[in-house]
Amino acid sequence: MPPVPKPTAWKRVKASAARRHAAERKACQDVVWKRAGSCCEICGRWLKRPRETDSVMDVGHVHERIYRSRGGSDTDPDNCVLLCGGPGGCHERVHAKKNITEDSTP
Repeated sequence: MPPVPKPTAWKRVKASAARRHAAERKACQDVVWKRAGSCCEICGRWLKRPRETDSVMDVGHVHERIYRSRGGSDTDPDNCVLLCGGPGGCHERVHAKKNITEDSTP
């Protein structure tokens, strides 16, 4: 009878799942950025990735249409849109629900 293998430690399982999710999230963001052509999907403003600039005015944010807390996925490109950030940007207005609704995002 072969020996019973030792179960994997919970910390390792959790860390592996976190790395896999981070890779899936990055792949989703890459698809969203490419689909949007580096422009806000609501107002059309040209954006940069957060690691490309220090300015908060021209940074884009990948926003989930259906929040994860409500069953949405942050790794599904169909559930994500690219929005402009910064003060008064589309991302801020979507969260504040001012002059814009999530239903109006493409």
